[in-house]
Amino acid sequence: MTSGEAERQELERAIDRLGRNTRPGRLLEYLGRKYFEKQQAQLTEVDIAIDVFGRSAKTFDPTADAVVRVEAHRLRKKLRDIFEKDGRGQGVQISLPAGAYVPQFTEASNPPVA
Repeated sequence: MTSGEAERQELERAIDRLGRNTRPGRLLEYLGRKYFEKQQAQLTEVDIAIDVFGRSAKTFDPTADAVVRVEAHRLRKKLRDIFEKDGRGQGVQISLPAGAYVPQFTEASNPPVA
């Protein structure tokens, strides 16, 4: 399995665990799709608000509506919970760095056994 295939597989697994119809699940699915389509430049607060949360392109004001920042914060927390409680010390893990909307895929490995 290639690195990209492992990343896609882990993305699908995380979306399923979050729930595809939940806000965090929809957000992660959108972020992942843009990531794999190499459209990271479109991962802006305004684009996410419009495409994921149904805000109006004409009236959305990110200074007055924090939906993207709030939901991204919740998603970050849920991703940490998923991978901390997972018990798999290896494999691909997904994170969403603070202040960014581009997901990061990292390879976790078991610490050496003493």
